[in-house]
Amino acid sequence: KSGLIDFGSHIHSHTKLINLSNDKIREEFTLSKKILGDILNKEVPMLAYPYGCYAGAHSYNQGRVLAAEFFKIACGVSHGRVKPSSDVLLLPRNSIDSMVTTQQFKGIVRFGRL
Repeated sequence: KSGLIDFGSHIHSHTKLINLSNDKIREEFTLSKKILGDILNKEVPMLAYPYGCYAGAHSYNQGRVLAAEFFKIACGVSHGRVKPSSDVLLLPRNSIDSMVTTQQFKGIVRFGRL
């Protein structure tokens, strides 16, 4: 409720898009947006590609092309900060997990990645 944290889709089954047909990708996007939107009681404009993979079964860029039908922004897994020239459907995303130390976290927040 504070507005400081937001949630985005990671598709419904967390399957690599390259393993899915275009129809199945659309179904995954639709279902994940609906479930999360219903829980949050608001629109879900963001996607994080599962495993950072935006390739579809039919083309290297197909997941990204289909994501544009459903989302305003999407993230891959390339490290770094968002720049004015960043593709809004391939934004960088820095992974934070239990192996990241406090010092590393500070570096990621400050510089995009150590």
